[in-house]
Amino acid sequence: MVLHAIESGSVVPVLELPTVQYGDDAVQQIIHMHAAALGEVAADQLLDVISGEIDGHPYVVEALAELGRKLGVGGRYSRVGFEISGAVVTGRHADLDAAATHRLRDRVKADRAAAKKGMLVGTLVEADFESFTARLRSPEGQPVAVSFDPSMADEIHHVLREPATVEGWIMYDPSDHAARAINLRRVMRSDQIALGIDARTFRRRKAFLQLQQEQGVTGEFDVIDLHDGESSEEQLAAYDAALRHRTDA
Repeated sequence: MVLHAIESGSVVPVLELPTVQYGDDAVQQIIHMHAAALGEVAADQLLDVISGEIDGHPYVVEALAELGRKLGVGGRYSRVGFEISGAVVTGRHADLDAAATHRLRDRVKADRAAAKKGMLVGTLVEADFESFTARLRSPEGQPVAVSFDPSMADEIHHVLREPATVEGWIMYDPSDHAARAINLRRVMRSDQIALGIDARTFRRRKAFLQLQQEQGVTGEFDVIDLHDGESSEEQLAAYDAALRHRTDA
């Protein structure tokens, strides 16, 4: 939001949503709303989260709980009021007071209790930088839903379609304990391990006789030389006969 003015009385900052230009009329007709009004709808849903009418996205809940903590709601300040006016949505008001802050903190704790902090390895095969979601493909080929903070957009773009290690709050499927989603906190590109050999070696083609000459072998052997010293002559003779019979067949 953009700070538009500060009114007299208690600290009352007047914020204005940024103007959004969107030229795709087809999409606007599908959602029956001008794209410029989507920010106002989002602000309206924010007040729903504060008032407890909806659960809200974990990122929104965590951000509001952190706002209450930083502003000292319930201590330094009794409440922070939010009001929407002059928008396509109906005028709204909600208070982020001590009770609301406590409820939001409990929700953050519950979300984290349902997940486990950890790391996953895979490839970020796609990302949506408008909804701030992505898809991670595990080494086994399983998809993992990814959500990330807008501040991480550049990092996500940097490792897109590259092997990466991601860290955050992981949600597992209780049926098979496989990772299904992760709320991202950190992402790192996986380092390529150098083998220390010439990669062109794998593409060299040599004839069998050439390999024999280079290694000093003939390819001929006597099965007597293969025994371990504990096999009897009868056992070696039987093995030799079976081997020759298989070769002749």
